[in-house]
Parts: sequence; C-alpha cells; structure tokens
Amino acid sequence: MDDLHIYPTYEEVVQGDRLTLSPNIIKGSYPSVDKYLKTHFWLLREDFVSPLRKGIDDYRDHLERRDKAEFESYDVKIHKRVTFKKNPKNEPLTAVLCFDPDKRLRRKKLDLNKIFMFESLLCFTSDSFNTLLFATVSCRDKEFLNKYEIVVKFCEDYDEELDDLYYENFLMVESEAFFAPYKHVLTALKYMENNDFPFKKYFIQASKEDYYPCYIDRIASIEVQGVYKKFRFDLKDDYGWPTATELGLNASQLVALKTALTRELAVIQGPPGTGKTFMALKITEILVKNKFAMRRKTPILVVCMTNHALDQFLVGMLKFTRNLVRIGGQSKRDELDDFNFNKMRGSRYQRLQRLAQQDVIGLTTTGAARMRSDLDNLGCQVVIIEEAAEVLEAHVIACLSSKLQHLILIGDHKQLRPKVSVYELEKLNLHVSLFERMVINRDKCCTLQVQHRMAPEISQLIAPLIYKNLQNDQSVYNKPRLQSLTKRVSFVSHNSMEGEIKKNPSKRNTYEAKFLIALSKHLLSQRGYTPDEFTILTTYKGQLALIKELINNDASEFAEDLANVRVAVVDDFQGEESNIILLSLVRSNVNGNIGFLATENRVCVALSRAKNGLVMVGNMDCLSSKSHLWHSIKRTLKSQDALSNSLTLRCEAHPHQTFHVETPEDFARLAPNGGCNQPCGKVLNCGHRCKAMCHLDTECPKIVCHQPCLRLCNARLHRCPLECHVKCGSGCKVKVSKYLKCRVHTIEVECKKDALTVKCTNPCEKLKKGCRFDHKCPKLCHEECDFCLEEVIFDKYLLNRFQVARLTYFRTLISGQNANFIVKLF
Repeated sequence: MDDLHIYPTYEEVVQGDRLTLSPNIIKGSYPSVDKYLKTHFWLLREDFVSPLRKGIDDYRDHLERRDKAEFESYDVKIHKRVTFKKNPKNEPLTAVLCFDPDKRLRRKKLDLNKIFMFESLLCFTSDSFNTLLFATVSCRDKEFLNKYEIVVKFCEDYDEELDDLYYENFLMVESEAFFAPYKHVLTALKYMENNDFPFKKYFIQASKEDYYPCYIDRIASIEVQGVYKKFRFDLKDDYGWPTATELGLNASQLVALKTALTRELAVIQGPPGTGKTFMALKITEILVKNKFAMRRKTPILVVCMTNHALDQFLVGMLKFTRNLVRIGGQSKRDELDDFNFNKMRGSRYQRLQRLAQQDVIGLTTTGAARMRSDLDNLGCQVVIIEEAAEVLEAHVIACLSSKLQHLILIGDHKQLRPKVSVYELEKLNLHVSLFERMVINRDKCCTLQVQHRMAPEISQLIAPLIYKNLQNDQSVYNKPRLQSLTKRVSFVSHNSMEGEIKKNPSKRNTYEAKFLIALSKHLLSQRGYTPDEFTILTTYKGQLALIKELINNDASEFAEDLANVRVAVVDDFQGEESNIILLSLVRSNVNGNIGFLATENRVCVALSRAKNGLVMVGNMDCLSSKSHLWHSIKRTLKSQDALSNSLTLRCEAHPHQTFHVETPEDFARLAPNGGCNQPCGKVLNCGHRCKAMCHLDTECPKIVCHQPCLRLCNARLHRCPLECHVKCGSGCKVKVSKYLKCRVHTIEVECKKDALTVKCTNPCEKLKKGCRFDHKCPKLCHEECDFCLEEVIFDKYLLNRFQVARLTYFRTLISGQNANFIVKLF
C-alpha cells in the first residue's frame, strides 16, 4: 500500500486538506483486507495529525491577531530561534538542532523532562508556514541536552540538501501527542501483506464459528497441576477434564480455561476483581509446561498496553518459568532486570536468535509494532493480549504474525475503552477495540462471574447495574473493619461549583480537593493507616494537578506521609486496586453537564477500584439530573443510607462518639487530633487519666502529665509535691520529727535523712549507772553515763536493829531480796 503516507504532509497540516475517513465497521464484515487495513490506517493517522493541525492553526491565528500574550496550546509547543548544524557522525538525513530554551526549560533537568522525547515529531518553518519540514528526534543524550541540542532525523522523502538548513533560523512546532506509537503501528499496517493477513475469517469476515488451534491435532494429552495432584487428559474430551474444585477454580474460571486452550480465537471477559491476571497466568503456565506436548517450537508472545501491566504479568510468570525475555527499557520491577532483552549478551542478531529458545517474550503494543519484522521472522504461534479491551484494534493487528495459530484476548469492554486523542473520531468507532468488536460480532463471550476484590456494599454499585451476573466470593464478606469510617461506602454530596484551567480544557473543584486532603490527613492520624493503604482518585487531570499542588504546599505534621499517598486519574488506574479509594468526581454546575462521567465505562472503573472502603465526593444533583446511570447509582446509595451532605466518622478511642464533617475545616474542628473533641480518659503509666483532648495521632505515654505526682517517698508517708511529669528528685524534703539514736529525744529533720546518725545534744536525763535512787546523769545524751558515786542518808534495818548511818553507795548486787552494802559508820 504505497499510497499510505506515515508522516503528515504540508497540504493537510497547513492548507487543511482532509481525506474522507471511513468508519470502523463494528457490526458485520469488511469487504476486503485492503479496506480493513486502510480504514484503520487513516483513522489512527488522523488521531495524530488532527491535534497537530489544530495547534498550528491556533498559532497562526495568534500571529494574525498580533496578540502580545504568550501563546498557550494544549496540542503543541512552540520553540523560536531554532538553528541547525552538521551532525558530527554524518548519519544520513540527520542534523544537530540547537534550540534557545525559555526560562521554564532552563530551570528543569532536560534529560528527565518529557520534552523532545525519542521519536517525537517536530515541524520546522523559516517562512511563516509557507513551507514546512518534518523530522523526528533521533538522539537526546545528556551530552547534547546540556548544550541545548538534540539530533533530529528528517523524514525519508526530504530530498533537499541539508547544507541549505545551516544558514537560516527556524520556528519549531513540537506535537504534544507522542509520535512513536503511531509511527510504528502505521508502519506495520502499511507493509502488512493482504495474502498473509492472520485470522481473516474472524477479523474481516466476522465468522461466528469456533475452531481448535491447528496444533491441537498433534496433541495426545496435556498435563495440568491441580490442587492436590497432576491431571493428564485430552483437551478435546470435555468429559475427561478435571472439575473446577480439583483445579482450584470456580465454575466460570474453568469455562474460561477450556475456552482459552481449545479455541484458536478466545475472548475472555473479566469484570473488576474476577481475576483476569490470575487466569492469564494460569493459561500461560499450562501452555508453557506443555510446550513439547503441543509440539510448539516458538515462544508465547505476551502483549500488554502499558509497561506497568506488562511488568505485573511477567513477574507472575517467574513462579513457573525463568526462561522469558522482556523487550523494552521502561520496566520498574527489579525482578525483571536479569530478563531484559537489552541486557542479554552478544550482538543484536545473536540476541534475536536466542529469543526463539525462550518460553515467553513480553512487550508492549508499541514495542511489538516496533519489532514487527523481527517478531514476524520469529513466527510466534500463540499470542496472549492482556487488557485487550483497552487496546486500539490497529495496535493489536500490528502485533500479529502471519504464522499466528492461537490468539487469546483477555479484557473487559465494559471498563475503559482505548484512548483516542480526537473526540470526533469516536463517532467513527476508532475507540472500539478488537476485543469489543469480536464480542459484538460473535454474540458470545466467556465471562468470569465471581469477584474477589470489593466488599459487598461496594460491588452493589456495579452489579447488577453494569454486570448482571456478577457474584461475590465468600471471602469479601470478611473484610476488616474500617477505622474511623462508619460505612464502607459514603457519598458526600455538595453544591460547590467546578472551575476550569486556563492552559487546558480540564476541570477542577477546589472544595473536593481540600476535602479529600483533609480526609487523608485524618486517616493518617488513625495510626492504623499508612500512605499505601488508600488512594486519591479523580476523573480529571486538572483536578489531579490541583490536588498535587495542595499536597506539595501542605506544611502540617502529616506532610511527609501525605506526599507518599498515591494520587491518580481514573484512566491511569485500570487494572489496579487499593484498600480505600477517595474519589473526587469534580463535575458540579447548574446545567447538569457531566462530560464523560455519563460514560458507563469510566464510571465502572472509578467505582470498582476499592477493596474495603469507598468515599466519593461530588454533586449528586448535577450528576443524576440528566444521567440514567447516576440516577440508578443514587438509588443504590440511598438504599445503603450512604448518601448525605456530610461524612460520618467515628472516634476510635470513644466508639460511641460519632461526628459529621461537611467542610474541610470540620476535620480540624471536630477531630483536631484524629479522635473527637472529648477528653481522652485513658489511664497513663503514671496512674492518672489523660486529660488531653482525644487524640489518636500520638500515644498517651507521649502526653505530658501536669497533675500532682501520686508517688510516695521511701517512707511511704508523703506525696511528691512536683507535677507528675517532673522527676521526683533525690529524696523527700518534708520536715518530720524523728527519734534520735537514744530513742528518747526527737529532732526535726528532712524525711529523707536518717536521724540515727545524728548525735543527741540534749541532757542525758537517765540515772547514773547502778543508781537505785534518782541521781541523773549530768552528761549529754550521746555521752556514756558514769557509775553513781553520790552519798545518800537513809534508814535501813541492819542486823536485826535500826540504826542511822551515813551510807556511801558503792555497789549494789541484787539477788532476790538480799543486798550487800559497804557501810561506813561515823
């Protein structure tokens, strides 16, 4: 098809020439392969050319108006004062481009910025768009970017001498749409042979018949690992298959497995949470382990739309094979580093030769189109495409070899459709995937019917409204209790109006952004939630930018954790999940205009990402005024008592305390520390009850207790006079009366001191040693008493007669009633 031009032309970009485009036929057959290929070629090409045409038209209008304001466009970037110089490497059709960066670019690290991406399309004019040159970025190495230079390669039909370029200044237009995916897919479609086109009976003739893969006729039996043992059986014998229980599957998964292994075109629909990736891995494992039984000599080709999905798929395969290769350098999983094509040893030719020996080759749709000639030579017989309903049909066709025998499409056409840059092309069905077209034409689709992700309250929002037969697995009824959130599903309805952004047509809603950030900080204060426990989702990129801006400017104690909370638009979150989803719906206006929120596919994805809890913020009156879909969702929410103009929260410390937040400021007013506005009341380590306002953001032991100390001194007599949080000190200083060592006299001393070590300085007051009378010791109490030598006169009956004598008492020996005296009579 030599009449197909991959690069834009001057006539269509500047002069406005347009071809009459044919719509994608989604019901019925195509008249020929040629018509089919040209239809998808021109539709896909227009999806790229149209924004470029619009951007250049807008800039020319800007110049004609002599508008002094800086030109802003959502479609193109304008770079002035661009010059060329010779490429030192002398590569054909290449030159070094020198650009003059504006202030914004000078502040950024250009090698990390998404500007001048490899294979981006650039347009040049030196005469106010009277002529136009097209080129792509061929090198943006650091050594060039540091000098504000890149290497460009002009399109192949440029037949002028490059030397003429080196003496002029150019204006450069850079398309915001990334050209590489378009270029490689368009190239694949252009050079695809009509005679070798794969699966004509399905893609062109819309056949409804089912056929076995060609290689099945060569299979005697296959071996499949069950729950407790291995099973060997004939694929064609329906009665010889193990039961679903024996294979660890549910009934719908077993049907999907049979379909995938016994149909040369298998279309498997997997609603949210039903295990599409699980089934894809199960199918791949069986095909890999029975490679020799099936007598396949080529690897399985696994294709995904995004690098994230491809990484997730390939990491799962490492459990059953290490013989795989990932092609492409955008992997973010360390586990796949050793399996990257670029890290294989040897020349490129040698590496390509070794690809044939692999079990699995994984790449994105863009990578598959780029390597189409190599993959065609490889002749992969089995191709598995994950999230196939999200891939443009042209991208799928570009992946397929003429030697294809078995194609397995796994996806869900009721979730996100393929992304299309030009909305008008949706009227020509460009956004309808091959997956969806096969479902429509074949009137049948194998559907997984048991979901394992969402709590029942969440799944009620999409089943039976969107999925009539979707059932809940028993495991979803045992979801963990949510902290602070009183309901698993809550819709906070408001009437705060949406806003627009000057630089692009996206929408934003400041109330919703602030509310969800305040809720995020409240959840982080619960101590049971980490930043990876929940995700903030929004339906518009403008709202995404606003939320990220508010998070970056946050200076609260939760700023660090808040920065680690994932914020994403719904379109970038398909295939992913989170324990709790905080969803900003954005649209709020008096006209009831809700844009693509009226589309079932996007709503389905937005409502089905949460596992345990879903909090939605939006204007329900606006959403439901003109949308039957949202009217039905509103009815479901009311049946769950989940629709209100406020969010009901529960204090985890005082479960009987609930409060309602309507505004972002209510969080700080009603739950300033993550709990409620009641006293904490917990018993501290010191024995007092915590009198601080209820708090969950800090532990009670970290609270400073200002109550009187309850601790007693060592004597267990006096309480510490200090505040509870102050260390009691070296001892009790209360003055007390204590007996001295004599045990007769007392002294006033500090409670902590030992009175027994103090010498008593009081008069002794004891009788002298040996005194039988009242002769007291004249010494100090701490001194030792002397024997009594006092003279006394007393009457004593001695020797049976009464005498008066002067008696010196020298010693008394008492033994019963006897007394011996030494008496001096005079």
